[in-house]
Amino acid sequence: MNVIPFDVYSPGYGVSKHWERNLFRKMVGINYLSAIISLYLTTGVVPGLFGQEVSLTGSQNVTILDTTHYSHVMADTRKYRVFFPPGYKANSEERYPVIYFFHGWAQRYFGEIGVGYSHYDEGDDNGGDNMEAFVKKRDVIIVKIDGSNQFPSEALDLTPYNIGTVKSFRQFPIYFEELVKHVDKSYRTIPDRRHRAVSGLSMGGFMTFWVSGKYPHLVSGAGNFCGSPEFTIGPYEFPVEYNHNHMYDNYEGVNVRFHWGSSDKLRYYHQDLNKIWPQVIDNYEYQIYEASHITCGMGDMFEFLYQTFTNPLPDPENWHHIDVYPNFDIWGYEVTSDRNRPGFTVLKNVNERGFRSAVRNLLPKGELMSDVNLNIKTPPVYDSHSTYYISDYNEFTGVSTIDTVHAGPDGRIHIALDGNVHHVGINKANERANMALLSAQTTNIPWLQANKEVELSVKLLNKGLTDAQGLDMELSASRDHVDIIKNFSTLAKVGSGEVVEQENAFTVSVTSDTVEIVRFLLTIEDQSGNQWTDHFDMKVRNDEDNLNGELVVADGKMLTVVSEAVDSVTEMIGVGNGDGIPNPGESIVILIKNQGKLYRTSAFTSSQYVNPNGIYLQTSDSWQNYEHIGASTKFTTPVIASDCPDGEELDFWLEYWVPNLPEHIIKRGTASIRVEGSRDETAPVFKWMEVRNDRKMVVAAYDPSGIKLVKVRMIPDEEASQIRYINWDKPEGFEIVLGDKGESGDNFAGDSIFSASITNRANYYYKTEIQITDFEDNTLIYNHETPIFIQDLK
Repeated sequence: MNVIPFDVYSPGYGVSKHWERNLFRKMVGINYLSAIISLYLTTGVVPGLFGQEVSLTGSQNVTILDTTHYSHVMADTRKYRVFFPPGYKANSEERYPVIYFFHGWAQRYFGEIGVGYSHYDEGDDNGGDNMEAFVKKRDVIIVKIDGSNQFPSEALDLTPYNIGTVKSFRQFPIYFEELVKHVDKSYRTIPDRRHRAVSGLSMGGFMTFWVSGKYPHLVSGAGNFCGSPEFTIGPYEFPVEYNHNHMYDNYEGVNVRFHWGSSDKLRYYHQDLNKIWPQVIDNYEYQIYEASHITCGMGDMFEFLYQTFTNPLPDPENWHHIDVYPNFDIWGYEVTSDRNRPGFTVLKNVNERGFRSAVRNLLPKGELMSDVNLNIKTPPVYDSHSTYYISDYNEFTGVSTIDTVHAGPDGRIHIALDGNVHHVGINKANERANMALLSAQTTNIPWLQANKEVELSVKLLNKGLTDAQGLDMELSASRDHVDIIKNFSTLAKVGSGEVVEQENAFTVSVTSDTVEIVRFLLTIEDQSGNQWTDHFDMKVRNDEDNLNGELVVADGKMLTVVSEAVDSVTEMIGVGNGDGIPNPGESIVILIKNQGKLYRTSAFTSSQYVNPNGIYLQTSDSWQNYEHIGASTKFTTPVIASDCPDGEELDFWLEYWVPNLPEHIIKRGTASIRVEGSRDETAPVFKWMEVRNDRKMVVAAYDPSGIKLVKVRMIPDEEASQIRYINWDKPEGFEIVLGDKGESGDNFAGDSIFSASITNRANYYYKTEIQITDFEDNTLIYNHETPIFIQDLK
């Protein structure tokens, strides 16, 4: 056993009350130990161990340290284990790369809580393919993070990292950043992203992909063993479902690898991810082993990460990022917002000339959260005190604006936006054009299909101050299963702030019917030789024709439908008159009746008569209680436009899941639904309401025709206002009209989020009756179930 002197690690930490007990239990070298204890008992000082509970073990010159540090993020003392290579003690000037490891469910930093599914630390663990063996072979430090999500006084919780069900304020990705700083300060690491990686098993594998995608500027490699695909994560007050299938753009600059076993119960979800990631991530690889849900191929994985330290990917010049937190840092950018609901901040095509931003409630194409105030501060890459012109094209309004800003003394620029899709250009006076891809769509068929010639048209935006002249556009594909039949097109001119749609479409053909997503690359060059590149991804939706059932339309009817894979629920499905016939203005759910059961579907269409005004309604049906993996199936509620013509045929591509443990069978196919009727007779739909601390009342609703009036009647609630030791005089009721005009406290006009300030009202609880009227004069009267407290802030 190799015992490293305390001062090799870190100087100056206080001693825990369990210090002597752990040393007697964990260490040898009794004379040395006696001297340290004597020093502690006489002086109260221990070299290198102030404030830590420490134990050391070693085997064959690899040293293992169990230790602690205080975390300000967690407001608690956190434990972790460190594996040091054999030369760490002898080579006091040598520094080492670090692999951070996230353990799985029912595990801790020290190993299994009981007899678990995988031992992989030392000795014969994992058939000898373990952490100790790799650290003996390669000069690298491994840090095992403790995922325990409980204080000592709390009940045992075997689920680590505060995911699945978000139970507390603890945010392990935020803690990871703090732990990295602590480790770099305490041990002889190489403290940069090129020599730092993450890895993990199962729930720790999920964390590996989440953390590496959140912090590509902190790590260069990520290795996932059998990780779950999806969990509920994020802020305690507003957690969100996070699915790795949607997050592939987060890994610019990170080498990524995935291992799973051929008999792993999660393997079908791993296969789902593998239908997407290899098509859109160049720096991704995977390996399947004859194994179950374990750290299969640990040495192979760690060697992949070690080789990444030798040849890391460069920092990207152009990058993309999605984050669940309202505030975050990424590649030197500081992003803050006032978002207090579940959602995602989405940044695309970020470089020194600008970016695209949006805040959405769901991925990949959820509703925009336009009422969110979003602030972005750039890195210090601009000329200090110099003038820059910020062009901003708002997709929702279709309006371009130009503002003048001055870079700060540190060379940073601050840009304030809302949650809509904004294409932002950062320009100097007389600088060249600043071209950006706005959108891409199929023009001859509703969606991209394999083995068909498909025409693609793109829209371009010039975010610069000068016109772009004589544009050549060339289309290519990132993989070889796409034929680009017509790859070239031209545009004569795109003026400053102008959006132009391509006139002569590209033609492509996907040659594989097993591919589910295609990445296209667009290169734009003007007559002066200036060049811009961008990419866009399209899902392939083939006519698979395996829906296996009868089509049923629910438009406001009580039905019993499949829920949580094998259970059922009886509830109101859809919004409308309930006759099963789609009408203008109705919100429908398309169901498939399969073997007597009604399955809700996820329905996609490119029709202009579905989901107008940015409406997108998606609901998650968790399978956690059925298969204990964390995944969920999704179904959508298409909303038919008020002006949809009578007799219009709507083409949909449908998907639903059927359980078959350990598999989930994905059923897909197309369907056409005929709309009948010429008038929207469906009332608006209430979504949510809140009263904020700034005395602002906010109500969100939707209606395909738009909403012209939201009025709230406030009724004093005597029962709710009976609070011990507090006496209130019952106030008069009142009414308040909320606005959606982007003024008087309303953040953004026309987004169907209505606001009003409440002033001069006494402290009291109120019942609320909400009246919502659309532009077809249909009215909803909604009684909010929870009393609202109005606080007089004087």
